[in-house]
Amino acid sequence: MIDYEQYRSWATIGDHVKLDAIQEHGGQGKAAIALGISVRTLERALVSLRARAKKQGYDPDNDQIHPVPDTQSIKGVSTLYDADGSVKMQWVKSQEKKQQAIHDLIENYEPKPFPVIPKPKKKQRKLCAFYTITDFHIGMFAWGKECGADWDTKIAGETFIQALKDMAEIASDCEEAILNIQGDFLHYDSLDSITPMNKHLLDSDTRFPRMCELSIDLIDWACELLLKTHKKVRVIAAQGNHDLVSMVWIRKHVKKTYSKNKRLLVNDSENEMYAELFGKTFIGIHHGHRIKKEKLPQVFSCDDFTRELWGQAAYSHIHVGHYHSEVQATEIGGAVVTQHPTLSARDAYAVKNGYQSRSRAFLYIYDDNGDEKMRYTIRPPERT
Repeated sequence: MIDYEQYRSWATIGDHVKLDAIQEHGGQGKAAIALGISVRTLERALVSLRARAKKQGYDPDNDQIHPVPDTQSIKGVSTLYDADGSVKMQWVKSQEKKQQAIHDLIENYEPKPFPVIPKPKKKQRKLCAFYTITDFHIGMFAWGKECGADWDTKIAGETFIQALKDMAEIASDCEEAILNIQGDFLHYDSLDSITPMNKHLLDSDTRFPRMCELSIDLIDWACELLLKTHKKVRVIAAQGNHDLVSMVWIRKHVKKTYSKNKRLLVNDSENEMYAELFGKTFIGIHHGHRIKKEKLPQVFSCDDFTRELWGQAAYSHIHVGHYHSEVQATEIGGAVVTQHPTLSARDAYAVKNGYQSRSRAFLYIYDDNGDEKMRYTIRPPERT
């Protein structure tokens, strides 16, 4: 029997969930039932996990137990056996990974079955929980000794899950929720680790296809968590300056995956201006990279796509990110404008240029009669 615990170093967030289920339920059949998937789907995921490890040089069935770094792939392995069949010497040849074409990722991606999630049974108040994750920078690498705190894809996944769990626990009595992924969710937007607009070289800890897989896993997990917690969920995937393209396919992915679920709606705006109306409260979202926040009330109130919602509201709130730090909410042009901080660590560029920020995120609670009711601060878990 294969010990899949030895393969966790190459597991995605989704793989970890499957491995945890196998460990908890004592077998693949029971784990598949608990996860709501077929045994065949689970087996395919495990085969894929083993193949991923094999590319890095870990294949114990063939006496290969010396994996190469994530930036390398196996070119060849030569093994010398003695008369007893034991490994006497082994030569491992590796090469720098060739960039994987994005169409390969798309061809190999298997969408999971549509999740059927029952409505929450507890009685809830007519409140809207506004979950904001901005400038999360999945794929960014930061070294604690240089930047003050470590950051990589593993830390990003753990931080996202814990933050959403904390927010959902606080907001469990809210009938509605808005999941606001407010741009720069991914650190870069192509097979090269550079910014899409200015082509600045970025510190990255992984490859773009892996960032795509992790983003899909985390967003799907968040949608299911919020559907279990709230009766109605709206999703916004705002384009940032680091992920102009990626936030488009994330938005389209969520829209298609949950197209049969009438309790989840996706804001499918194509012009980087996103607006929702909850009762008498107008909620506007923009990443903050193209338009200065002082001008946003004028733009939202006049824009062809948003001014109708603006006219129905008694209160207007606008949310931006981009700068990674908090700016206290200010009233500008008939709206309260808030600049949100980030949960991610600072990278070397931010440190060397003197940019300061404390890692945290905000959860807002809105009343359907209008205006903000409460705001909570969520901080990342302590890491040792």
